[in-house]
Amino acid sequence: MATNQNCFLISVIGARDGVGKTVFATNIAISFQRETRRRVCLVDLDPVYCGDILSLLQINSAKTISELAPVVDKAQPALLKGFVTPHSSGVHVLPLYKDARELAQVSPDAAARTLELLSELYDFLIIDVGTVVNDLSIKALERSTAVFIIATPDVMVLQQSRRLVEQLQSLHFPKEMLKVILNRFEPKGAIPLEVVIQKLQRQILTAVVRDDQVVTQSVNMGQPFVISQPRAQITKNFDDLARTSSSGESSPTSGRWRSPRTSSSARPLHPSSPGGRQSSNPPPLPPGTGSRGASGWPRSIRAPPSSSGSTSASSRCWT
Repeated sequence: MATNQNCFLISVIGARDGVGKTVFATNIAISFQRETRRRVCLVDLDPVYCGDILSLLQINSAKTISELAPVVDKAQPALLKGFVTPHSSGVHVLPLYKDARELAQVSPDAAARTLELLSELYDFLIIDVGTVVNDLSIKALERSTAVFIIATPDVMVLQQSRRLVEQLQSLHFPKEMLKVILNRFEPKGAIPLEVVIQKLQRQILTAVVRDDQVVTQSVNMGQPFVISQPRAQITKNFDDLARTSSSGESSPTSGRWRSPRTSSSARPLHPSSPGGRQSSNPPPLPPGTGSRGASGWPRSIRAPPSSSGSTSASSRCWT
């Protein structure tokens, strides 16, 4: 079974621990569900810190991929309805394991098959893949429409994030699919946006303002801040990102990426236009972060069609 072309898989990865990757994945999943009103599943595929998502959502018990793994080869999509755990936000959740010792029960192929089955049930899969590029995470990355790389305005993190991008590109993941999200950004902080871009040697997709008080309270309460603090600037950042990413209205080009195996000079195409669509409006930055040039901007992720339809395999990246 191949990944459903009408499902958009977004892998969230960090170059190191502590950049806010899991908090980001949890809140952006809810923002996607809220902004699109589509079916969203949040998958905790972090082999080291699996379970943090359940804590952030105050979910005490959930079935796992490790429980599904023994039968996943012969499973049909309907079986997974009994494995995902619904959250009050409308997002469904599926963690990798309950106990780290169960990790050995999940082969990379079993994880890949699970994602393929989930893609038949959901419009969006948000996958927390951790901080390590290994056989398990590559299975998710290969099936992703986009990879969100979470960085913070710290010199060492920025250098490690740049190396992560280079590592993924060396594995033939096209640069258009790799999108850096600058987390905990302070417009008047010690490292200005220009230095961030210089250290990364690439543009960022957007920046998320730093709000330690809101985030800490959210984590301690087990309630995502996009729900508990709907008027906070950080929530607006997440909702704006979900809205612009799913609408396809605010980026230079729209549509899915073409596979590098299809064309060595692949360019993103708009689904309804042979030549793509140009726009001069990138996703917004938080107030006070300045302006950005038009070159090097990644395209948006268009929302899956509301009615059934097929999408050419060549228009998807790494299927």
